[in-house]
Amino acid sequence: MENRDLNFCVSREELKNPYVMADELRIREVLLNIISNAVKFTKDGGTISFAAENGPGNDEHHIIVRYRISDTGIGMSEEFQSRIFDEFSQENDGARTSYKGTGLGMAIAKQYVDLMGGKIKVSSKQGIGSTFTVEIPLIIAEHGFTEEKEKLRNDMDLHGLHVLLAEDNDLNAEIAIALLEEKGIFVSFILIL
Repeated sequence: MENRDLNFCVSREELKNPYVMADELRIREVLLNIISNAVKFTKDGGTISFAAENGPGNDEHHIIVRYRISDTGIGMSEEFQSRIFDEFSQENDGARTSYKGTGLGMAIAKQYVDLMGGKIKVSSKQGIGSTFTVEIPLIIAEHGFTEEKEKLRNDMDLHGLHVLLAEDNDLNAEIAIALLEEKGIFVSFILIL
């Protein structure tokens, strides 16, 4: 983002109940996919916004977490918006097809969100940008159980672990490598074509 002079704005609302049960890895994967697409399809000097909010769920045991990622990118046609979550879906627009992705990222993101009982939607206008909204219901966890799990997770030492990363997207690989190396993991990388 810095190399392309992209503005990245973050707005995060404090969780009303900070102890929830969630699939952190899958949520992160969904959000990274959407954000990396925003980076790909936003011209230099553009803006990407990330907002996280939460509200009451369907009962007292749940909350709804809402993530909204907006960009000032190239946008997409209404026709493509209706099939963006289909496997191997790519818009036949020169600007989009020049990135040569597999067309699987958004389909996988939708599957993950569906499996978590959530919703994902997109609104976009060509030449103006896109907004993706992801809503995921989370179960409110017992305080003690979550603290114990968090302590166990923080005690894990991953330094020196060797990982082979296979990825078909340079940007996704760069983000994954940075996150893994931050934990002291040695990463070998293969670009899948």
